[in-house]
Amino acid sequence: MEWLGGVLSGVLGALFGVWSLGVADRLRCASGGLFGAREERVCASQPRGWLVPTKQEDWIAVAVAGALWVSVWGMFWVRQEGIAWWIWHVVFLSGLFALALVDVRWRILPMEVVVALGVVAMLTRVLFLNGSWAAALQGLLILGLFFGLQTWLSRGKWLGSGDPLLGAAIGASLGWPLAGMAVYFTYMSAIPFLVIHFWRMNTVSRIRWPFAPLLFLGTWLAVAFGEMLQQWMFRW
Repeated sequence: MEWLGGVLSGVLGALFGVWSLGVADRLRCASGGLFGAREERVCASQPRGWLVPTKQEDWIAVAVAGALWVSVWGMFWVRQEGIAWWIWHVVFLSGLFALALVDVRWRILPMEVVVALGVVAMLTRVLFLNGSWAAALQGLLILGLFFGLQTWLSRGKWLGSGDPLLGAAIGASLGWPLAGMAVYFTYMSAIPFLVIHFWRMNTVSRIRWPFAPLLFLGTWLAVAFGEMLQQWMFRW
């Protein structure tokens, strides 16, 4: 049963990834603002349905979405959690994946979607997964202020204006201290990319990454390994 569920999860996750590609383009076209040549070309075709992967980065996104769904299914079976746990994590992490995809493709974060994801995820976790209001509030404030301070100090050069809001949404959804683990994994996951850039003789000032994908990856790792890491740290 677990193998069948894993295969089915991978297929459904990959289909979600394909659907998310089209959604990312529709959100960009609906957002307005300054359009470049790429936006004009994409939006002129009026993207409405699914976007068939054609480029290497498209297939990578589809593979990541499939792996995400498989990993949540595996955690569901290993931890023997209820079905509500599985649904919450699939929906929440899939929402973060979609936002990360929009950020990668277009360097934007739709504020309305970020706020909606954070509010819905926080409420459902507290009401149906025995989450704590206090932990949710702590996570919201700590991550929001932590990333907001970086945006303010760098005048938007380190992080964009939408990243603190996304961080606050993640903090409210995961609650503290698991949200702290998400921050830890986020910055640890950035190290390999920094090494690659230094190896290519690039400077830090020239690095312009979308931050939402790192937040997504850090949150994904926190969900998978955060509690285990906390238990190991507190044991010492």
